[in-house]
Amino acid sequence: MAVAAGYGCTLVVTEHAQVYSFGANPKGQLGIGTREKSNTFKLIENEIDHTPGFNGEHVVMVAAGSRHSACVTEEGSLWTWGHAGHDKLGTAASFNMHTSRLRPDRLVPALFGRSRARMVACGNDFTMLLTVDGRVWNCGQGLHGELGHDDYVSRNHLTMIDPARFGGGLITMIAAGSEHSMAQVAGGGPLYTWGLNLLGQLGHSVDEECVKIPVALPGATFGGVDIASFDGGSEHCMVVTVTGLVYATGWNMCGQLGIGHKRPSETFQLVGEANSFQTEGVRLVSCGSNYSLFITNDDNLWGCGFGFYCVNSLGESNTPAEHVYPTRMARDS
Repeated sequence: MAVAAGYGCTLVVTEHAQVYSFGANPKGQLGIGTREKSNTFKLIENEIDHTPGFNGEHVVMVAAGSRHSACVTEEGSLWTWGHAGHDKLGTAASFNMHTSRLRPDRLVPALFGRSRARMVACGNDFTMLLTVDGRVWNCGQGLHGELGHDDYVSRNHLTMIDPARFGGGLITMIAAGSEHSMAQVAGGGPLYTWGLNLLGQLGHSVDEECVKIPVALPGATFGGVDIASFDGGSEHCMVVTVTGLVYATGWNMCGQLGIGHKRPSETFQLVGEANSFQTEGVRLVSCGSNYSLFITNDDNLWGCGFGFYCVNSLGESNTPAEHVYPTRMARDS
């Protein structure tokens, strides 16, 4: 199964490739045909026959932005729904800022180079797609350079980033923050970041507040070790290496970087202390607006930043607080 967390809503893919959603829904981001919020999981269905809502295609992953959602299927299609402002749904239709798609809309591979969809990521007002041929496509708002096309122009249809921006390399993984983007080149190649950098979320010291083309991070940034996963939050980024270490950069007002204080960082810093994660390495990271979550190799969930019921040094659950180092979350939280 796969899970995505948007602004006040959650989407889940089951083992049977069905998608359920719950939470806030003012722009139709739940994909259930209405704008009504739901406090329980609702199956995304086809409007006519109420069968699971992707024309028989098998969903493999979901993504959620602040007001829109997306998924990719095993058959290679991209589906988008929710708020259509800034043309982030990729349908190239004439939507105004108040239009929404209340149910998923299918974008076929012919709209993105006739290669099947592999991964999708959602920023605040843009959508990024990775295809199986290793190319990155996107649409929506480009005001902060988050689309990576060497301009600040929005796109109303999926547009491929020039492969030369990645040194001609094939991309194997993507992620999106609120107004910034991340992509890694195949074979342990460099991690590229671009978009808004006002708070250091791109991880490289540049004078520009917005970076409009992908920029590669130096190979030594993560100790020369290959990357296992990464994610972007509202204004920060986190990277997990194959050795289970975590690095973070960006805004840190609530301790969401997990580096022991609340000062921002313009470059990637090692997360935690020597005994963080109790010697268990991290295998997955997920970034929220003012917090970060980690899954360790022993399947425990850890968090830093604002708002967790975590386990203290005595093994007791404490009240929500700002944690400036990663702290193991209570099992009943």
